Amino acid sequence: MNLAKIALIDPSQYTTNYGVRCVSSYLWEKGFEAKLIYLNPDLGHDKSGHYSQAVREDLAEIIKDCDVIGFTIFTNFYFNAVELTEFVRQCFPDKLIVWGGIHPSVSPETSIAHADIVCLGEGEETALEIMNMVSKNEFRTDILGTWVKTKDGVIKNETRTLEENLDRYPPQDYEPSHQYIIKGGRVVQVDEELLKEMLHLSPHSKKYFNLPTSDNYQYLTLSSRGCPYLCAFCANNAYRKLYTGKGRWLRSRSIKHVIDEIQGFEKKHDYVNFISFFDDEFLARPEQFITDFFDEYDKRVGLPFKCNVSVFNVSMVKMKRLHQSGLKNLEIGLQSGSERVHKEVYLRPFHPDKFLETAKILASFPDVTKYYDVILDDPYENDEDLSKTIVFLSKMPKPFKLSTFSLTFYPGTALYNRAVADGLVDSADLRSVIEKKDNKLYLENTYPKMLVLAASKTSPKLSFLYSIAAQPALIKAFSGPLPDKFFKKVIELAIKVRRT
Repeated sequence: MNLAKIALIDPSQYTTNYGVRCVSSYLWEKGFEAKLIYLNPDLGHDKSGHYSQAVREDLAEIIKDCDVIGFTIFTNFYFNAVELTEFVRQCFPDKLIVWGGIHPSVSPETSIAHADIVCLGEGEETALEIMNMVSKNEFRTDILGTWVKTKDGVIKNETRTLEENLDRYPPQDYEPSHQYIIKGGRVVQVDEELLKEMLHLSPHSKKYFNLPTSDNYQYLTLSSRGCPYLCAFCANNAYRKLYTGKGRWLRSRSIKHVIDEIQGFEKKHDYVNFISFFDDEFLARPEQFITDFFDEYDKRVGLPFKCNVSVFNVSMVKMKRLHQSGLKNLEIGLQSGSERVHKEVYLRPFHPDKFLETAKILASFPDVTKYYDVILDDPYENDEDLSKTIVFLSKMPKPFKLSTFSLTFYPGTALYNRAVADGLVDSADLRSVIEKKDNKLYLENTYPKMLVLAASKTSPKLSFLYSIAAQPALIKAFSGPLPDKFFKKVIELAIKVRRT
């Protein structure tokens, strides 16, 4: 039996895409050849906003010997995937096209129109079954975790049970010999030098990640899968519904399995000097696990690192241990300072006093950069909610930084379904969801945005001033754009007042 070959195409900007690299490594372990092809639209598009003819020709040449063409898709890059899928169909009408990744998992209805098979959820076992099927020259319609298009309609199979033993899977695939990226307007095979370039962080990383040098090389991995929360705006909200009754959602790899992966990569690529743990909630493990993990990490890796956490799992014991082992950067979800928004809109726990108490713990480690995520331009948030966010930020211990985001209603999430029901989103117009235009507060220098940024910079002693400046009536009255110079001067003044 001749084993089938697969091309795994990622039409996004994210060459660190963990999921597709895991699928590729698992298929190689089982004897199948897989090509990883990263087609960053920013590098591959021509002036028309589509992939250039050169990129298309290179892609056709690379995938011509593959039996299966897989696409891993984030919602923001959905139309890039559609464009490339149509191109592949034109060139190779007999090749099997499979869509997987976050968007097909949470919105299979918008995906099966373009693919022969849609893979829902974690893809290792599903991809293996598909490859075995193609190798036997069969076409099955009963593979768990898939939707399958047939001449009689779409067959929607049951979701696959979650794999709890994550140590079964090999490390993610970073072997350059079967990887391709866009370079100089062409799709080229990756070599060791290009891999090093892919892992290189921008000079801005020195400040963002709080690193001693501007020449940084990052290795990104996950030590767990799943998230303990069900935030209404997040893909995990849809994933949890997908996997209801299908096993434990939050799962952790063993300490040895994670450290073996990182150490193995570091030995091959000794220029790597920074580790990103991209778990949704890195601290959702007991204090003893964290202690044991970093005891081993210190012995075998010892590199500075960053991770994502929630305030509900932060403790002084955990923070001291992370700090001791080289923690440089934390990302923490705040989203809003309004209890109403958290409870009624985002469906996430939020206790202001608890948050401030945890923020004080984090502030006791001044050499760790803290980034708090805040969502702007939420149509469900009123002026009073925004006022509460501004005042809350003014009370938080400094210094910290803000990561501000424009709220996007991602298909499949609870918030998307609510927005559709409320007439805020047209479910038939995915492009308007992705290319949202109504985000003035996020894009423009407005009075409320100025207060949000200034409140994050100033001393908590001045929170009473923000309680006055952030009155809902004032926010409503001064909702228009402000002159850039005035906007910047206020932020600079807030910083100056805090430092004095």
